Amino acid sequence: TGVQTCALPICHNEITNVPNTGIRVAGPMDRGKAHSSTVFKIQYNHIHDYGGGITSDFGAIYTGSKWGCDRANLQELEQHCYSHAHIFNNWIENGSAFYPLAGLLYSDTSTSGTVFEKNILRGGGDEALKHHCGLDNVSKNNIIHRTDSHSFHAVWTGCSSDNRFQSYTNRSEERRVGKEC
Repeated sequence: TGVQTCALPICHNEITNVPNTGIRVAGPMDRGKAHSSTVFKIQYNHIHDYGGGITSDFGAIYTGSKWGCDRANLQELEQHCYSHAHIFNNWIENGSAFYPLAGLLYSDTSTSGTVFEKNILRGGGDEALKHHCGLDNVSKNNIIHRTDSHSFHAVWTGCSSDNRFQSYTNRSEERRVGKEC
């Protein structure tokens, strides 16, 4: 029989006025693709006014493996680069970087198995949803609200290199309430 693990919860925090990332999930991710449960559950957090225009290349919630996943072959990626993170129901707004990139939700360095779901992303920042390569990443039912013409130069971005593995899903479910005329 396998070992049962519970998700590490990061819940109900207000994070503001930090010079970089609000919540960072990084390090060895050696549970592999076959692991069947969520390892990191990041939910119901309010992260706002972060970055301060001081540093670059970060997200309000950032996931990234320290293993070297950008250079991994498929077998290594499936063994060492799955975060099993579920990032759900967070309110994120107003990131500011010195020079790009103040992301809001950002899975970096080919991190795989990350789910961004039902988050509210609002206001300042460069990219609302970013899956920088990796496999089996999902963005679904997130609300993105631009507050002015400078909000988000990209709402959703994926891999910028043809030499890395990538697979992702970006979807929304439309629900109608009431009778149709």
